[in-house]
Amino acid sequence: MLPEPLARELLGNKPPTITVKRILADGSTINLVRCVEPVNVYVVTEDRVVGPVPAYPYISRISTVLLNDKLLGKLGIVLLDFGEGLWCFRDELGFKTRHSY
Repeated sequence: MLPEPLARELLGNKPPTITVKRILADGSTINLVRCVEPVNVYVVTEDRVVGPVPAYPYISRISTVLLNDKLLGKLGIVLLDFGEGLWCFRDELGFKTRHSY
């Protein structure tokens, strides 16, 4: 999920989108704006670049980028500690810990 300002910066002022209705766990519904065309997602660290992985981002009024489990899996990211922001690439598990900022 991309915040609106970041989506405008990356995709321009009027990216082609559609409105998608989603059913939430509590049974309520929400309308979300989703890009029609995929974007290429990369993970860039000090020692490697992973990607591109195509993804169809949702655009929202939230202020933080949200990545879902499917995308993280395709990027080879393993979350070690959610609260502390610790993670690694799948091939580094047990050897290297990375920190989110």
